[in-house]
Amino acid sequence: MDILLGTKQMLSQKNIKKLKILEMNTHELNNFLWEFKNENFIPTTELMDEIYDKKEESLEEFLWDQLRFLKIGRLEKEICRHFVEMLDDKGYLNISLNAVAKKFKTTIFKVKEVKKILETLEPAGIGAGNLKEAIIIQSRNYEELKKISPKVWDDILDMRLDRAATKLDISMTDLKDLIDPVRTFISYPRKDFSSKKAVIQSSDIIISNELTLTLDKRYKYQFDGDDLSKFLSKKKIKEINLINIALEERRKTLLNIAGIILKRQRGFFKGGYMNPLKLSDLAEELGLHISTISRACKDKILEYNCKQYRLNDFFVGEAAWGCSSQRLSVEIQRLVDTEDKSIPHSDEEIRKRLEEQEIKVARRTVTKYRERLGILKGRLRKIYE
Repeated sequence: MDILLGTKQMLSQKNIKKLKILEMNTHELNNFLWEFKNENFIPTTELMDEIYDKKEESLEEFLWDQLRFLKIGRLEKEICRHFVEMLDDKGYLNISLNAVAKKFKTTIFKVKEVKKILETLEPAGIGAGNLKEAIIIQSRNYEELKKISPKVWDDILDMRLDRAATKLDISMTDLKDLIDPVRTFISYPRKDFSSKKAVIQSSDIIISNELTLTLDKRYKYQFDGDDLSKFLSKKKIKEINLINIALEERRKTLLNIAGIILKRQRGFFKGGYMNPLKLSDLAEELGLHISTISRACKDKILEYNCKQYRLNDFFVGEAAWGCSSQRLSVEIQRLVDTEDKSIPHSDEEIRKRLEEQEIKVARRTVTKYRERLGILKGRLRKIYE
């Protein structure tokens, strides 16, 4: 009886360890292995230093963590990502918005709209191109400072306080009280972050332009039980063996999942659209429980053509027969971006134009996806001459 109980406890411990390690993203796995190594005084090797060296958080990583949870469309997220990648050594954004509009084949209005989204993120002042813009962005959090015009800010930043006070029609004392909060403002966005620009997050899966599949090198790592047995207890060696088994199963599971995603979404990787795909489809094909697939995909990053995608981004619903929600969203966005703004499309007009492309959806479906993309109704998009 005791033997059976011990076996059940061991299996339970083994499965819990596997599931926890399967669910970890690359960064979390790094921390877990690093801490385990240090807690057990496992000697540092050159390989482990290379793989598990902890780094300070970069501004790019900090921003991307916030962007992930914003409920914005794919185009907006791609433009935001581009903005983040183009930040200079001080965290300022000095790029042509017209060039961005051309790159993403959208309107300058859309690009300016996305820039405003970026400016709402932390650290305060992000999205600014210089000190003056950083101060103005941060001043939006203060009702009294909102009233100061850009020209008056020029006087204040150049220490022409008498001129600024005259323009605002207040005394020098009142002006100094008014701008006192500015002393707490961040002078440039990268101030409190690692000066070294870094990859936003390590990719778990890499797909080359030739559509070949590889995993990050961290997935190859395992502890060497034979060498460690010289100075660790049997209990610790058993725990290390459990970790090694979990790491290997994690690697195989991710490789299998990535292989199916590459096969099912090949059209997307060749420049087209995603196909409808559900977690249950993978669970059925791999003979695994859907919860295992869900854990394996959680917070994992796939890299293709120098862009990173969350693994869960490749699971898209079917918006119409044979048409994924991703394709429908892209087509609606394209129709709105290219419409004549003096007579913008109604939802019914968008539905008819989609039908011409053999995408048959109801008008209410168009409305649902338009609202999900953050696009206003046709009459509210109209621009009057």
